[in-house]
Amino acid sequence: MAQSLAKTGGTPYYLGELTADIGEGLILPVSALNAMRRQVLEEIGEKRSALHPVPFQDVVPRNHPKLLNIKIPALRARVLTAAQLSPLMLEQCEQIAMPVDALLAALEAGAIPCPEKMAVEIPRILFGPADSTQEKLGRLKQKGITKAWAGNLGAVRLAREAGLEIHGGFSLNLNNSHALKAVAELGLKDAELSFEINLFKAKKLGDYLPYGILAYGYFPLMALRNCPIKAAMGCKACGRKWNTLTDRKGVEFMVDCGSGISELFNSVPVYLADRKEELEGFSFLTLYFTCEDGKTCERIVREYAFGGRPEGDKTRGLYYRNVL
Repeated sequence: MAQSLAKTGGTPYYLGELTADIGEGLILPVSALNAMRRQVLEEIGEKRSALHPVPFQDVVPRNHPKLLNIKIPALRARVLTAAQLSPLMLEQCEQIAMPVDALLAALEAGAIPCPEKMAVEIPRILFGPADSTQEKLGRLKQKGITKAWAGNLGAVRLAREAGLEIHGGFSLNLNNSHALKAVAELGLKDAELSFEINLFKAKKLGDYLPYGILAYGYFPLMALRNCPIKAAMGCKACGRKWNTLTDRKGVEFMVDCGSGISELFNSVPVYLADRKEELEGFSFLTLYFTCEDGKTCERIVREYAFGGRPEGDKTRGLYYRNVL
């Protein structure tokens, strides 16, 4: 009987558990069992396909609070290694994010003079269980780290379970007031907006929590499970260092691997230090450092703190377009 009832064929259903209460001496032909099974599956399909009215609000509220009245946004930074830190960065940036493994290693080496300014960057993409990351977050908290950068909802959960203050990252793709309200209700302290948002639209969003933008850096364009550099030359030849991919127009895009993934970055950095007056209204500006050496990082911090102009090629990103 169980064999006949378990034949769900091409339907989206499967038999999870079967309990039968059959009297002694009763016989039912296989054809009857098959017919009963087909009838039940048809009835389940009809119930699932039945339309049910979903209540919704006909008019979406368009009035959102504008309470912060920020004139000069604070500076923040994101670095990959402790070698990119400098006294000027620690002085001018209210918060500095660093990937979990790099931050843990730097703290254990005594290379972080101001742990109270540091935020642990939880990986945006994790494959498999998050137990190892959760354990590292616990160790970081014991070493005085109280803040976490969370770029997805899974990272928000990990940060909350670790008892860390949650700061939303650009990869949450926040681009409207309703999204900001939603993450505020999740308990986020503040958040970075998507770097695909228009700059002037961004400043009009509701102040449900403080928010800022990535104002400098080689922004990540794509995450890849299979490293293209490994496929081309192998990890030994690459040395797991910054490398480049060249497109058909001869433009070089940087590639870096870490946390089990490879990331493709923009060919030139976004630079807005010469347009600081247009950045008024945000709570903070994040300087997103990747391949830059310590000297370059210090120069960029100085330019955003005291004014400056770009050296070499730069882009304004999508901040002056209408992608979103």
